[in-house]
Amino acid sequence: EGVRRMIYSTNRVERLNRSYKHTLRMRGALPSADAVVFLLGSVAREMTERTYARRLPYFQDRSIK
Repeated sequence: EGVRRMIYSTNRVERLNRSYKHTLRMRGALPSADAVVFLLGSVAREMTERTYARRLPYFQDRSIK
């Protein structure tokens, strides 16, 4: 189970990094570092609302008995 958690979290990080790279490739040039931070923040927010909104079965809260 510990390995599953690591795999799922790694896949999510890789998916977010892929989205960052794709977005930056599409934009080409940005006027400032603040614009880059704003753009990547909006990508992360969109991924959180759309992709990461569903719960993973291995991360459910389980009560300790």
